[in-house]
Amino acid sequence: MKPSLLLVAILTVSCYSVEIKQGPSNASSLLGREAFFNCTVSLDYMIIIWLLNDNPVLTIVANHPIITNERFRFRNYTSELGYTAELIISSVELSDTGKVTCNLQSAESHTAFLDVQVNGSLHIANTSVKALKNTTVAVVCKASGWLPPPEMTWLANDSLTDPKNSVIQITERDDGLYDTVSTLNITANFTTVLTCMATIEALSSPQSVTVTLTIVAPSDRSSVIIIAVTGSITGILVLILIIGAIVYCVQQFRQPRSTYQEEVRKASSKKKAVASPAGQVNPGFSHNDSSFNFNSGYSVSSNENSTIYYYRNKELDNIDVSQVPDVVQKLETFQTDSKASRSLNDYHYAASPQKIRHVTAV
Repeated sequence: MKPSLLLVAILTVSCYSVEIKQGPSNASSLLGREAFFNCTVSLDYMIIIWLLNDNPVLTIVANHPIITNERFRFRNYTSELGYTAELIISSVELSDTGKVTCNLQSAESHTAFLDVQVNGSLHIANTSVKALKNTTVAVVCKASGWLPPPEMTWLANDSLTDPKNSVIQITERDDGLYDTVSTLNITANFTTVLTCMATIEALSSPQSVTVTLTIVAPSDRSSVIIIAVTGSITGILVLILIIGAIVYCVQQFRQPRSTYQEEVRKASSKKKAVASPAGQVNPGFSHNDSSFNFNSGYSVSSNENSTIYYYRNKELDNIDVSQVPDVVQKLETFQTDSKASRSLNDYHYAASPQKIRHVTAV
């Protein structure tokens, strides 16, 4: 028989005589951490092959590892039971979740399962919890971005609360992680330290967050209500003032500006308002009625050569001059000189309606 064939036959017999004493166990690991798997075989083993999801990741030949990926490392132990080959997976990823197999290149192989988990954030929505004595308070605790959804429990002064007093709500996100909300309903009998805990298998101890439930007196609560109401009223008043200011500014902005012609027209109107309402002299007036009486109302204007007598009907005094044009009635100009003078009472004439001339002041 050729030597090469003899060697193959020896290796074949040896491989079939080796057995796995203890295969790998299931393991859970947090994302980014390390995962460990042990496989114990007979001392006379020849080749050990580690597979992840049916893909070879590490091969051990006569205690010498053949490493093809730096994330997969090897460590070994020897005991009375046999030879133990340990597979170490560094910086585990979510894609590593699956089967881990120890194979001896024979019919015998043992498989375990790797579960990569994610511990997210944990917080209590109520940063400050206050309540009147003997009232029920709802305290909300939220775990965000976990895989799988964590188991959530509550402690009240280090004692587990009744699960019936809490409500759990789980929501799956688009990225495959989970958000879990736990609401604890508790009666405020005394000041209590509340602890919300979230745990998954890969965590060595639960992740927790605490808040203190404080009992307040009714007066304190009334003060809080008064402050809240006062603040609301103040906010409403400020809002009304702001709206009023905005409306006023908009109206001022939209009001049309006067043109030059309008300004001139306004100035002319003001001048008319302050002008004398007496009007001008009516030179076309003459007296034809002998019953005219100067004593009913007159005025006199004199110069070197003449005296002018003006008559104004007193009935017109009650008329609003802003609505009726001014009417001035001139009696007549009487020439006077140094040789003769006439008495005002010698002239008693009535103005003829046919010869009254109306003059409007402009």
